[in-house]
Amino acid sequence: MPLACDSHVHVFDPERFAYASGRAYTPGRATCRDLAAFMHSIGTERVVLVQPSVYGTDNSCLLDALAHFGDAARGVAVVDPDSATDETIAILGQAGVKALRVNFEAAPGTIRRSPPDMLRSTSGRAAAHSMKVQLFLNLSDCARLRPLIEEIAVDVVLDHFAALNTTAGVGGDDFQALLQMVRDGHVWVKLSAPYRVAAATSAEDLRPFVEALIEANPDRLVWASDWPHTGGGRERATRDVNVIEPFREIDDGADLDRLFGWLGDAELYRKILVENAKTLFEF
Repeated sequence: MPLACDSHVHVFDPERFAYASGRAYTPGRATCRDLAAFMHSIGTERVVLVQPSVYGTDNSCLLDALAHFGDAARGVAVVDPDSATDETIAILGQAGVKALRVNFEAAPGTIRRSPPDMLRSTSGRAAAHSMKVQLFLNLSDCARLRPLIEEIAVDVVLDHFAALNTTAGVGGDDFQALLQMVRDGHVWVKLSAPYRVAAATSAEDLRPFVEALIEANPDRLVWASDWPHTGGGRERATRDVNVIEPFREIDDGADLDRLFGWLGDAELYRKILVENAKTLFEF
């Protein structure tokens, strides 16, 4: 689809950009060239590059990838909101960064402040540079942050189906809180990485949640692949951090086909893949 955007990918290039010493895992290589080939294979023309936890707050690889893809790419960076200078954040913005990310799921040990404190400080830095805040945070904690999310002066983007848990169903309190935030336009949700959703036995388990999100506000949804699909789970606790973690084998074409089937509407499909991403990430 022309101008379709994959709103969440990572680039890993350890030969040129060393991983952080305190990382939780070691991914393999997934370079700009690999990403370009992937984009061609699924028919996307725009991409949002997201700073992965293995690079910490060193956004050098992200900046290099943004320069490589030019106007076809936007970025989501990670900074320390207490120590990053305005000049540093301004440079990120000039390079195409549109949001600052806080990752409570993949790198919880590196964040020493509570979610409310971290959201307040990061949103303040983001607002000063006309950026958004992107959160990878489980839905229960996110629901508890609802008053703060509705108070701050920036848009909030939630990774990977808002890290929901399917156990309580669509009627669960946390998901209902999410729906209200989506309905009121306080948050955006990335329809990405169904394999990261707790208690989901297959991607099909997410259909009623997607349908509810669409009914709440289709203008606040974007699609993403989460390429190159890093691993995760209990094995990270026992694996030597220097051992390369294999990427998951995911059929992203099938994921797009499944989404189209759920939507059943070509215009809505285009809205999520093209128009909403254009609005959110300012293409």
